[in-house]
Amino acid sequence: GKNLNMPVIGPILRKGGAFYIRRSFKGNELYSTIMFEYLASQVSRGMPIEYFVEGGRSRTGRLLQPRPGMLAMTIRAFLKYQQRPIAFVPVYIGYEKMIESKAYLAELKGKDKKSETLVNSVRSIMNIHGFYGCVTTNFGQPVLLNDVLDNQAPGWKDQPYDDQQRPDWLRPTVKQTSHLIMQHINESCAVNAINLIATALLAAPNQTMDEGELIRTLSFYSAVIKNINYSDKVTLTQYGAASQIHHAEALGLVRRRKHEMGDFIHLDKAHAVMLTYYRNNILHLLVMPSIIACCFNNSATINRDSIKRYIKIAYPFLKAEFFLPWSSSEAEQVIDNILSCFDKAGLITRHDVLESFSRPQISTEQHAQLVTLAQVISPVLELYYMIFALLAENGSDTLSRERLEELCYLMAQRLSLMYEINSPDFFDKKLIANFINSVIKLG
Repeated sequence: GKNLNMPVIGPILRKGGAFYIRRSFKGNELYSTIMFEYLASQVSRGMPIEYFVEGGRSRTGRLLQPRPGMLAMTIRAFLKYQQRPIAFVPVYIGYEKMIESKAYLAELKGKDKKSETLVNSVRSIMNIHGFYGCVTTNFGQPVLLNDVLDNQAPGWKDQPYDDQQRPDWLRPTVKQTSHLIMQHINESCAVNAINLIATALLAAPNQTMDEGELIRTLSFYSAVIKNINYSDKVTLTQYGAASQIHHAEALGLVRRRKHEMGDFIHLDKAHAVMLTYYRNNILHLLVMPSIIACCFNNSATINRDSIKRYIKIAYPFLKAEFFLPWSSSEAEQVIDNILSCFDKAGLITRHDVLESFSRPQISTEQHAQLVTLAQVISPVLELYYMIFALLAENGSDTLSRERLEELCYLMAQRLSLMYEINSPDFFDKKLIANFINSVIKLG
């Protein structure tokens, strides 16, 4: 963005290979044409170009819905000149402790983003001190543009391309390409100690767990992530469960409360909110295990077909929101694999005769683990329910889309304050808008 073209820093970035663009091209046809031709010239020469498909930073830790701007221009540039094949290489960047986490939280709570200035940039650099852990960069499976075009528009090579009269298949091609990129970013996720601890503690009552129970939960989550076989490009921390806790303590993200009968690990209020970001980084990996655990919230015993039927209702929305890689038919096999994993871990008991499953006795540790796992996805399902409840209460043809989004935001904010839901993404406007988009698209 041209807002980064500031004194001193701007020229350094430019000499490092950056080029600046306006945030919006609307109403400026000349600028739009020059920008497109510049990008096309770079693509034609085989120049590697890095940009962010989401069009902005995620403040919640989840992937945002992709924006088509730069991606569409890149595809159009290829179609116009067709000098070199194009591969989009998805990149996942995972943090153990972010420098700008406080600014993200402030923006999620409604504060305006601070504009970039030389003085603010210098202050930020001066404030970088202390231990921030590791940053992991994983490269995902490349998305080959030729393959996408062959799939979306067979025979595209034989068709003349006119950028002034773009073919009908261009928009679906851009959409499919962007979706594959996001899906492959998630498939190259790096699971670190902070992701796992945040997921476990945020789902626990009062964000507090006995250290022994936390160690077992972390080991269980690691086993589930391995067994679900989400992707062979997902990397998992090499730390054992006990070492994960010590590492999180060293980063100052969790607190220890000493006790003769066993220490407690807990989050204070500030860190409870902050750690939602790290939990959300790996939420897509635990969506399916968590929603299966939810099926046992109000049923001691439930058969396999009922589990699949319940999940089938929510799956299209979850697939769209978390860029899940499975079709509806593939999801059924994933459900079977997770049920087998739960059975081996003692979280459920399988009854072969009736093809059903029972949850453990309420007083057991396994039951507590199942309930905690169900809490991982519960805020998302509650948000879905709330939107449907508002629609049902107001009836058809009474709310505009903008009013529905506003009511959802206000209701989620109210519930978050009433029940102290320490998760700013619960009332994030972008996530609410994305879900309403999915409802419309799915009819």
